[in-house]
Amino acid sequence: MPKGFGGGKQAIRDGIERCIGGMPPSDTPLRPRITGTEAGNGFRVEKVIFEPRPYVYATANVYIPDGVSGPRGAVLLLCGHREQAKHCDEYQTVCHYLVHAGLIVMALDPVGQGNASAITIRRWGRRR
Repeated sequence: MPKGFGGGKQAIRDGIERCIGGMPPSDTPLRPRITGTEAGNGFRVEKVIFEPRPYVYATANVYIPDGVSGPRGAVLLLCGHREQAKHCDEYQTVCHYLVHAGLIVMALDPVGQGNASAITIRRWGRRR
């Protein structure tokens, strides 16, 4: 990399952080809950909700192969902003392929979309 490049990265990062009012602490409790479980063909799906930040709710489906008894490879599937979020057919197909390959898969709804948007509306009475 040419001399002088890269030195401005920290200044840019600091400027962005200042513009958004700083970063929230990263050591907040996640408060995870399993809200339901569905049986699949060779796997189960656990419906999960947690708080990555205080009062910010994230919903996910965790696909777990049958017979898992120890540590296992895992994939975090970040969904795009499709209307159905993690329930979109394309994302479901990917999750099924991966779980049938023996991997644990966590399919996460985008923030403010899918089940998380309904939770936010119930809690606050409107979208924020």
